Amino acid sequence: MASANIDYPSNWIIQLPELNHDLAFTSIVQVLSSPNPPDCFFAISDNLAAAAIKAVQYCNLKVPSDVLVIGFDNTNISQLSTPSITTIKQPCSQLGYLASELL
Repeated sequence: MASANIDYPSNWIIQLPELNHDLAFTSIVQVLSSPNPPDCFFAISDNLAAAAIKAVQYCNLKVPSDVLVIGFDNTNISQLSTPSITTIKQPCSQLGYLASELL
């Protein structure tokens, strides 16, 4: 976003001390309740993306029409969530193979 000269409030970046669903939910509700809420969330895991979807719904908003949510890892929760999570699959086997090749 910086390279595209897109300004955003600093409270849009949520850094959690641990990957915790409840803490993510609370943090996202707080951001969505701010005067200038974001219209999308990119989470570092599908579990946190599920927390984001829950928080969006708690705030009486809809995914994806009001707020977009994207997860990471393509885990089972991405399909179990309602609505399902748009997710990015991490090629773990390929990464392991390439890492061993580099060693």
